[in-house]
Amino acid sequence: MMRETGRRLLGIGARARFAAYSLFEKKSSGDSNFAPEAGKYILKSPDGALEVTVSGGRLTYSASVGGITVIEPSEIGLLIQDGRNIGENVTLGEPKIEPCEETYRDLDAETDITDRHMNYIIPVRAKKIIYSFEVRIWNDGFGFRLLFGKDTGLLISDELTRFNVPGDTVCRYQTDLKKMQGKTLTQKTSELSQSEVFSCMTAFEFPGKSIYIMITESDIENYPKGSVLMGLFGSNPYMLRHYFQKRGMSEHGITDYERFKREFPKAGSAIISFWTKRPLLSSLHTVAVESMENGGVRVYNFSNSRPDPRELSGFDDFVKKSSHFIIGYIK
Repeated sequence: MMRETGRRLLGIGARARFAAYSLFEKKSSGDSNFAPEAGKYILKSPDGALEVTVSGGRLTYSASVGGITVIEPSEIGLLIQDGRNIGENVTLGEPKIEPCEETYRDLDAETDITDRHMNYIIPVRAKKIIYSFEVRIWNDGFGFRLLFGKDTGLLISDELTRFNVPGDTVCRYQTDLKKMQGKTLTQKTSELSQSEVFSCMTAFEFPGKSIYIMITESDIENYPKGSVLMGLFGSNPYMLRHYFQKRGMSEHGITDYERFKREFPKAGSAIISFWTKRPLLSSLHTVAVESMENGGVRVYNFSNSRPDPRELSGFDDFVKKSSHFIIGYIK
């Protein structure tokens, strides 16, 4: 998230965090910074130019500046231990709205800075799970996070939040995830690789519109540091579930490697995605597998250089470590 700086840079931040919060505290719907529409809420910055739209059903958000879309409708979600995405089938409560203004001292510049923003807390119900979606909006940026009670007891398998940036933008990014100080690459967003893995803090330029956005993170407590943007423009192994759901298929995803190996024999076939080497620093690969009578597995799409299928003694022959396993889909 970013404070007001007077520059034409829009900061966008996302981070899930465990925290306690009082749910369902109501605010008068007559507030001028809150414009409700059917099935969604339009949240505004103090000057009204930056708008963030939050929709229920499948929890999504979008953003615009001066009427120009900078983030197209994008999903927000977390995959939990039982394979559910708590961003699906959600009902939104009435937001709590709080205008905020505070002054603090910038010790480097030896000057006072005024932090002025709007804070919105939206209660969310995903079946039996209740949490809050917090959005904080400045005139030049916004951030959001999910807030849970201390005793929620959820085990998070993965983040499913997306950032759908318009394809006519120019992306400046780096893929050196070890140093995070590598060469900055520049490319049209529409021409980016479908399976690229980027560092967080990726910038996008809107040619001819004097608008730039940067995706970053902040306020990370009790949560993994150093997020990356994976499958931002196409390839995301967690999204296969949408294909199955739309076709009424019963396949479900398992992200725990040992649990997957225990449940696989009953299913007899599966689709799995895994890292070929070190997670995030190597390529990800997706294969189809089926069990054999001798206890081994037959693997399809194993390699471009060798004919399919490959018959192996087990999953450990190609998923070298449990940390390399991403997700497996079985019936």
